[in-house]
Amino acid sequence: MRQARECLTYGPGMNEATPISMGKSGRHRYGRSRLILLAIGLAVVFGLFKGMQLARRNARKEQCKTQLKMVGLALSGYEVSNGSLPPAYLLDAGGKPVLSWRVRAAEHMWYNYDFSSHMDFSKPWNDPANVEFLSQLGEFFRCTALPDADEGITHYVAVVGPGTVWPGGGAAQWPRATADESLDAHNPILLVEWPDSDIHWAEPRDITVDEFVELFQKRRAKPKHGCILCLDTALEVHELPLSTDPETVSRLLMVEPTGP
Repeated sequence: MRQARECLTYGPGMNEATPISMGKSGRHRYGRSRLILLAIGLAVVFGLFKGMQLARRNARKEQCKTQLKMVGLALSGYEVSNGSLPPAYLLDAGGKPVLSWRVRAAEHMWYNYDFSSHMDFSKPWNDPANVEFLSQLGEFFRCTALPDADEGITHYVAVVGPGTVWPGGGAAQWPRATADESLDAHNPILLVEWPDSDIHWAEPRDITVDEFVELFQKRRAKPKHGCILCLDTALEVHELPLSTDPETVSRLLMVEPTGP
């Protein structure tokens, strides 16, 4: 019975009748080898999983970049037709904001629609006269690749206020570089992506410089989001790192650069 549990081996000074047991040290080495192989296997699986996550994240980012670029091209089409950017918000007869600039941009995305025959520009975006038509047109103003991309919510907003590309409720000029200006080195931000937006795409609401900087800083607490996408007046999409200091963020939003 004892010999049945032992393995026979050969070595110097041994003959075929010399039995050697694996013993505790042999079993320990075998167990340790299994643990090493298991650890290597887990590391490979983890690496593959992280690689897939990164690939999906990059694919989402590229889709959002494409959407943002398309919104910028629609604004460019409006500017070519009208000589200016649309107002940040459209006003009714009483001077109350009723519709977003995005509605005017949408007209240059859906040329097959006659907007004036489908909606009333003198009434708010959520008026029964406009709700049904506008509910069909919000897809281009959100990135469906983002988590929790609610229908009707826009992920693309203007940063409005004095000194920005969108100074107020009137039509705004698109900053263009000339021989006497230095905008080649500073193309101000035209639009930003805001993943946490709660703004309906047709709603006459965007964010101010102070609001953007505050939200930008709060976003730093979410390390999985390493940047915010933005579109400048040259229609180039950039990744604005969350590590950017607030002064630089504010400066990039200004038509006339300030500071160093």
